[in-house]
Amino acid sequence: MALPHAAGAAALLAQRHPDWDGAALKDALISSADTVKGQKVTEQGGGRIDVAAALGPVTATGTVALGSFEAGATARRTVPLTYTNSSGKDVSLTLTPGWSEADGRPVPAEALELGSDSVRVPAGGTAEVPLTLDLARVPQGKYYGHVIGTAPDGSVTVHTTLSLVVHGPVHRLTVRTLDKDGDRVRALPTIYGAEGFVDYTDPDAAVAEGEEGVYSVSHTSMDTASDGQELREVIQPEVKVTKDTVVTMDARATHAVDIRTPKPAEQRGALSYQTYRELDGHSALQGTMYFDNAKRLYVSPTATVTRGTFEFSSRWQLVVAPLLEATVAGTGNRLNAYYMPNSPLLDEGGSTLTAMAAGDAAEPALAHARGKVAVLTNRDGIDERPVIERAAAAGARAVVLVHWEDNAWTRWSPEGERMALPTIRVGARSGDDLLDRIARRTTKRTSSAWPARAGSAEVNTAAPTPTKFTGQDAAS
Repeated sequence: MALPHAAGAAALLAQRHPDWDGAALKDALISSADTVKGQKVTEQGGGRIDVAAALGPVTATGTVALGSFEAGATARRTVPLTYTNSSGKDVSLTLTPGWSEADGRPVPAEALELGSDSVRVPAGGTAEVPLTLDLARVPQGKYYGHVIGTAPDGSVTVHTTLSLVVHGPVHRLTVRTLDKDGDRVRALPTIYGAEGFVDYTDPDAAVAEGEEGVYSVSHTSMDTASDGQELREVIQPEVKVTKDTVVTMDARATHAVDIRTPKPAEQRGALSYQTYRELDGHSALQGTMYFDNAKRLYVSPTATVTRGTFEFSSRWQLVVAPLLEATVAGTGNRLNAYYMPNSPLLDEGGSTLTAMAAGDAAEPALAHARGKVAVLTNRDGIDERPVIERAAAAGARAVVLVHWEDNAWTRWSPEGERMALPTIRVGARSGDDLLDRIARRTTKRTSSAWPARAGSAEVNTAAPTPTKFTGQDAAS
């Protein structure tokens, strides 16, 4: 909505001064704008429009871009600052220059010289004051500031907004990325500097080029664990590039973020984390959000930055028990187990259940399922509800579905119609181990009077009192 406000303000000025062109209107609006003490030029520009002040007796040159130069230049540049008085009496102004590097660092006062520290602007006329820049006294950086003109009685205040860029030498930044095992991986970590995000000039070699200065380098990766996903964030927020530089992003340097709660709890809901980096008045906020099968977050420790600011934060959605755990009796092997979204829950307090192989969901074998946990594969990903109803009719106590991949994550909900039996999903590897143990415990019978007995294995579950929200079981 800035445009209609600025256009309306310009229209009011043009009504009062129909002889002013666009440049004069712009100078009047900028030079009379209200600046906020403590805010940088990069944050507020020339200030906030003040139409009453713009209609005042004196205006000044609104902005002066002093130019873009290479570090080491020794030239001097002089530009005029023009003051215009539209009133019927002379106005005297005291002139005060002030400018700094974009991050607030002051610049030597002698780098910027005014031809006079005051000016008398005649009634209905103009006056000029030369402003001289001595580049030999200005190091690399981006510079902003104001020259402020103030009447002795404070009745008039105008300012000219200044800007200057001095570029530094360009260097190569090569980024090496190592995974949690120390192996080199192909990656292009994010590079952020005072000029913004930096592109790679040679992606194959992970080489970027940028001006001499400070950069933040970060890399996000994900690994699969037995119980879900692990996220890793390697960040070096203050890489000082003063020559061709190689930086190594080593996932082995990360440490687990340890969230401690009064009662045992588990991540439920999306995990998110953010980094904030500010350099020279510019900032970047980067965030990562992942599903609740992200079990752990590892982050590299950092030292306090000496230039700008850096922050890291994470957001966790933790649920106190109940949480489901299951182990194969006699082995201690933990199943990567999750309740299906609409599953009823197993009994509280824990129990030992006998599991039996019941084939695939497409052609289940449930003749011996009574009183047992029916372990089913579902190779074709068909709707499980009909086969679970058949298992319930066969007298099964519960169903274990073996997923087609190791990640068995799903999210249980207390809402909606319940399945016919408690139904748990386990990952492919965990399920294969369970089915293998069932097969190895098969008893063969040769008597024609008795059918062959299906193999079985015992599964232990345990559950404290469920929380009022999830109602899920938690194993011990």
